[in-house]
Amino acid sequence: MAISDTEQPQIKILLIHKQAEKAEVLHKRLIALEANPSVCTASQLSAAIKEISNALFNLILVDLDSSDNPINQTIDALLGQAPGVPIVLTCIKSQEAEAKELLTRGVLDYLVENRDWNHATLTRVLRFAINQQLNEEEISKLTQYDLLTGVANRYLYRDRLSQATIRAQRSGKTIAVVIIDVNQFHAFNEQEGYQLGDKLLKNVSKQIVKSVRRQDTVARLGGDEFAIVLEGLNDPQDAGLIAKEILDQFKKPIIVEESSYHLTLSIGIAVSSERILDPDTLTKQADIARYRAKEEDGNHFEFYNTKDNTEYQDRHMMAEELNSELSRIFNGN
Repeated sequence: MAISDTEQPQIKILLIHKQAEKAEVLHKRLIALEANPSVCTASQLSAAIKEISNALFNLILVDLDSSDNPINQTIDALLGQAPGVPIVLTCIKSQEAEAKELLTRGVLDYLVENRDWNHATLTRVLRFAINQQLNEEEISKLTQYDLLTGVANRYLYRDRLSQATIRAQRSGKTIAVVIIDVNQFHAFNEQEGYQLGDKLLKNVSKQIVKSVRRQDTVARLGGDEFAIVLEGLNDPQDAGLIAKEILDQFKKPIIVEESSYHLTLSIGIAVSSERILDPDTLTKQADIARYRAKEEDGNHFEFYNTKDNTEYQDRHMMAEELNSELSRIFNGN
């Protein structure tokens, strides 16, 4: 696959090299490539990490002698700060054996000074690094994102929520879980067909994404059920404002294949507290609140409260007793 400016945004390379003169030589050779990459230079690890926090890079070039820390620690730090970004080492001829050993630690390749700092080799390494990054991103999409709507799937949702609870413990900020259900969606599928139903869900997910902040996670848990992880809330009631914004989006009809459809949503919200920061508990509480919202009909949201849990447990117990009794009758026990 040829790399060109017309096919993708400009490639960004982070070059970490302690020796300014050598860094300048490599910098000039990199920007002379046909791909015309943007190259940012850092002389030490701390400066590199700062650059990583401000930009998304496609490739990191790091010299074996670029850090006061052991190179293993430098690589681990870079892998942690820029997961998925290929790392290529630069070294001198006498360091080649050491560089080769580091390939097992997550390093993609290494370039030996003078021997490999030429146009052909740099182009090959750059193309290989970009292709690897694209492949990893595609695999990530397949395993972590819902194939129909493009939002996070239930596995990524669980991971994001777990990470959010850890950050909330440190910051003292509030997080909220929002569970959303499209009312009467199964009836819509039966009446209009599954293909149209899939297109409707795509539009629903887009409307939900429009209503939340960039730092929030929108996920599809399955069927017509969506979830949102809201982080860094100063006031728990802010979750209600976001829920209202979502409901307002659906006051307008959804357009699918030039036809208009009026949808309503049932939304349940669970907010973290000092006592409750468990992902499974928050998800269950939001789901219970969603059931109560569904009983109200129309566009509606509800916050979870302890009374909901008591009613849920009573209903669950009644359902279990009914199933047990039916089983006894039909099985003759």
